[in-house]
Amino acid sequence: MVAVGTSVVRAMESTHSTFRQLKTYDGWTSRFIFPPYKFKLADALITNFHTPQSTLLMLTAAFGGYDLIMEAYQTAMKEKYRMHAYGDALLVDLTEPQHPRKRGRKKAAPNGSGFFHG
Repeated sequence: MVAVGTSVVRAMESTHSTFRQLKTYDGWTSRFIFPPYKFKLADALITNFHTPQSTLLMLTAAFGGYDLIMEAYQTAMKEKYRMHAYGDALLVDLTEPQHPRKRGRKKAAPNGSGFFHG
């Protein structure tokens, strides 16, 4: 399952923790996701490059693994990717066989290639 945006991931995780399944829900959530966090539904996340030290970046780092996401951000800054809401996007795919988190592992890949796209 691919989540498009950090708000979608947060909503999915909130409804899953409430009902133990993904279902429609109308209401508030107090779910605050930061590393380490075990995601239950999404296998991939498409999101923007977020502001440093933001809660959205914390969620993204929790999803993809802190080291790998920071490596992607360093490359994005070096390559002059556009940041924030109207910038380039980041794809974190946990189904990639070489992804270091592959549902549990936490170390970053040696080269980090293949896990973010401009």
